[in-house]
Amino acid sequence: MAVERHGVHLGQKRGVQILQPHDSSSSDRVSVDVPEEHRPAGPPSPTAWSRGPHALLWQLAAVALGGAVGGLLRASLIQAFPGWPGTLPLVILAENVTGAFLLGLVLTLLLRRPRIPQGVRLFVCTGVLGSFTTFSNLTLDVVQLASAGQFALALAYALGSVLLGLTATLLGVTIGRRLGTGSDVSSSAPSGGLR
Repeated sequence: MAVERHGVHLGQKRGVQILQPHDSSSSDRVSVDVPEEHRPAGPPSPTAWSRGPHALLWQLAAVALGGAVGGLLRASLIQAFPGWPGTLPLVILAENVTGAFLLGLVLTLLLRRPRIPQGVRLFVCTGVLGSFTTFSNLTLDVVQLASAGQFALALAYALGSVLLGLTATLLGVTIGRRLGTGSDVSSSAPSGGLR
């Protein structure tokens, strides 16, 4: 490291020079001269924020913020359209099917555009849609229906939710593929991993 104070060269290490301005009025400023071979080729990639010491914190913040948005949407719909005990919970069914469709659509589109930061996928898919859909409410509703003696309705709700959710996801992926034609990446379908 080379340090120059008031025109005096103080040393060099690893090809990096640290220079201090010659005038005493700006003695707190330091400039760093990085050799050409160590400089980045261009602007940082959109996913650069997901690397480094604070990457996990940024990722968790994206999921938490998205989860707050999705949870508020789900709670608002449940409050606006309350169900009656012993009846089909249509709001939860609609939320889960809508969320499955949107997850298939959005995740397919996002995976085809690698330039979109990973934080967007974490916010929308893991956060908003993960919190908007609710497997726990579905299973609780099935148990409550069965406990109320509505065994056929409980079974129909459980199977119907899974089949409608799978169909909605497939439809979302199919539309996402059609909308994403000619995008940045091959036509790979979403698969595994943190959404």
